Amino acid sequence: MDILYVIGCGSNWDNKELRYSLRSIERFGRNVGRVFIAGYCPDFIDQSVVTWIPCPDEYDFKHKNILRCIEKAVAESDIADDFLYSSDDHFYIAETDFDQYPIFRKGALPSKRKPEDGEFDYNTSLVATHKLLTAAGLTTHNFSWHGNTHFNKTLFNEPQFAAMRELSYGLTGGVEPTCLMLNYMLAKRPFEWVQRHDRKYGDETTREEFFNGLDENRECFSCSPNVMRTYLATYLAEQFPNKSKYERW
Repeated sequence: MDILYVIGCGSNWDNKELRYSLRSIERFGRNVGRVFIAGYCPDFIDQSVVTWIPCPDEYDFKHKNILRCIEKAVAESDIADDFLYSSDDHFYIAETDFDQYPIFRKGALPSKRKPEDGEFDYNTSLVATHKLLTAAGLTTHNFSWHGNTHFNKTLFNEPQFAAMRELSYGLTGGVEPTCLMLNYMLAKRPFEWVQRHDRKYGDETTREEFFNGLDENRECFSCSPNVMRTYLATYLAEQFPNKSKYERW
């Protein structure tokens, strides 16, 4: 299974999160195909092993830039028809067969913003995704969980989906790309999903909560940038001390 990382240029940790994510899939991943990076490519990446698709940020909103990077990867590379989309803050800690990787659902997309939501935040994009999917007569499941997510290149290029993508750039905050893809895929090529709550460690997560959470029999976790530079930095360095084949240095 090919894996596409979308990488922005705003890492506050010298892109160490990408290093450790790549080391984690090398150590625990089974049936890992080629690795692609769309967006920004750090200097330490070995481009004889990793395919880079340059894609500078065009928008002020994260999800619009992510979607544009996926579009460029699909259009300008030979990535497989079925591939996995990944972020650099996904860390695998148990053996994972990517050819048999489930599709995880964590509930329904919100249809309204909450009073406590910020002006333009993650929930802004989720609500916009709900709006666009509803207008297209599609389901509104929330497949946006912190781990690798399935994409299909053929469906991505279909006229109806391409039209939805273009409409999304006019919505405040853009849409969440994985939710757009998988709800469309569900209508075209029905699949089974696994219901599972999300696991992303936030700024308020204590060291004790983090290590207790690792006992939940999960193969992957994610965390906020601030947590990555605390006790988690030591944990990742201890778990993945060796350079992966994807790194030059």
